[in-house]
Formats: sequence, structure tokens, C-alpha cells
Amino acid sequence: MAGQQQGYRIVPHNTYDQYRAYCLSTGINCDYAFGNQCIDTIMNLYYQYGKRLQAGPIGYAYEVWTNKRWQNNVFPFQMFEGARNIRRGDIVVFRAHGAYYTGHIAIADEDYRGGATIRILGQNQGQGIGWGSASNLINYNISYFLGGFRNSEWQSTPPGPTPPTPGPSSNFKQNFPWFIYNKKFKNNSR
Repeated sequence: MAGQQQGYRIVPHNTYDQYRAYCLSTGINCDYAFGNQCIDTIMNLYYQYGKRLQAGPIGYAYEVWTNKRWQNNVFPFQMFEGARNIRRGDIVVFRAHGAYYTGHIAIADEDYRGGATIRILGQNQGQGIGWGSASNLINYNISYFLGGFRNSEWQSTPPGPTPPTPGPSSNFKQNFPWFIYNKKFKNNSR
């Protein structure tokens, strides 16, 4: 049996792989309701950044997108649409269908490259409903995809240009683009 997390807790989350390893070894039940549900893994992820994941009036997973996508579009989570845009580590929300009358929410475990399914990391997706079941990985039908949220903290970006720093040169105004006002030098003009 996997470890069990009851309530919110700070866990390893600097990268998707860190959070993935935690979820695969620990059942998460943040809200103490209905055991380890799919929404708990995402609620716990939002908590890591001091945010609260919002659902709709019923509390179903698909409402994270249909009712509250604008409220859930908070830094570092950026909303996106279109399955073709799904990247590994993105939160993905699926509409209600069949036995998943609540919809489903999980984390993409791969970039979407076309095809009928995408591998996702989540709870309450065939590994047993309720207490004690940690997340697992499954292939999920992409046709149910509604939208998603990308954690910008998990995206690698090339470093930007470094702002110039003032040096002891005589052409200080040319090397340092921002004017700094100081009473001592108020006669100094740009």
C-alpha cells in the first residue's frame, strides 16, 4: 500500500518529475472527502504555490474548466486550449462521459503528438476508488479534453539579456540606461 497524505502538505515540486514521483508513491486526500480523488492531486499542486484550485457549484472535476477557468488561471498556472498544445507536466481537464460523470483532471505525462489518447498521471483512474490508492499512469481518450493549465515554474526558458551595470567609465549615461535621481547630483542632467 502507498503512503497516504491527509490534508494539505508541502511536498517536493520544483520539477514535474519531483511531483510525479511523490504522487506515484503517495495517495493524496487534501479535502478529506471521498478518499483520494483526481482533483486532490491538482488541489495539492496549487497549494504548493499558495493558490487554491477552484471548482464549480457541484465540485466536479470538469467545473475547474467550465465554471472556474479564469479563477484558476493564476501565476504560475497559465490557461491554454487545444489538445495539440498539451506538454508534459500540464494540468489537463476532461469533460464528463460514461462512468466519469464528474469529468476528470490529471497531469499530462507526455507531450501530445496526435493520436486518440494521451498518457496522464492522476488518482481515481482505474487503480481503485477511495482510500490509500496513489496516482497511476494511464492512457486517456483525448477527445474528452476541455482545456488545461501550464505550470510556468516547470517550463525551462533560455536566460534573458542581462541589464547593463554601471562602471567607472566616463560615459556612464550611455552604459546605464536608467536615470537615478539623487539630491546630491540634481544639477546632473541627462
